[in-house]
Amino acid sequence: MIFVFGGAYAGKEDFVKKDLGCDKIIRDLHLIIKKAMQNGKNAYEETERLLDENNDAVFITNEVGSGIVPIDAFEREWREVCGRISCTFAEKADAVYRVVCGIGIKIK
Repeated sequence: MIFVFGGAYAGKEDFVKKDLGCDKIIRDLHLIIKKAMQNGKNAYEETERLLDENNDAVFITNEVGSGIVPIDAFEREWREVCGRISCTFAEKADAVYRVVCGIGIKIK
């Protein structure tokens, strides 16, 4: 599994397709987490299942922990859960890339 993260609209998907040549992509992990939480599901269990079913995929997520702390309690909790799940994905990944302005920087 490859884990790719970066800011919104930073060119993550284009980087994965062009530079990594991958076509099995799970996009918007941060939104998958949000939807699970909004539906009262355990986001950790949901993403673990998703990872188990797609351990040969590239997972792409926005980096949501950098910036202003949200005033809304749910948004703060979502931000924290995204960060913790991203740490787990990075730990389990064969490679981790941060994408800035369309340029992927391998950090693992």
